[in-house]
Amino acid sequence: NDEDYKILEIYPNPSNGTMFFNNTSNDFTNLKVFDLSGKIVVDEITIMPADKLKLNLNKGHYLIEITQNSFRTVEKIVILE
Repeated sequence: NDEDYKILEIYPNPSNGTMFFNNTSNDFTNLKVFDLSGKIVVDEITIMPADKLKLNLNKGHYLIEITQNSFRTVEKIVILE
């Protein structure tokens, strides 16, 4: 079950510009934000365990690369008007 491995809560998705990344694990989690062309929009940020990051993004579709130790996953987020 994928849900067991959700180390980061991402909400709301889709969003109107403000998105929250909640580290629900007990380990440091890194994230990067890319646009769909692969360009880095937000360079690597480390989120402490039980901490929350707030990002404001422009309208569009983005890929969030989440890394924790050797675990890596990519989530898609959508920012509306």
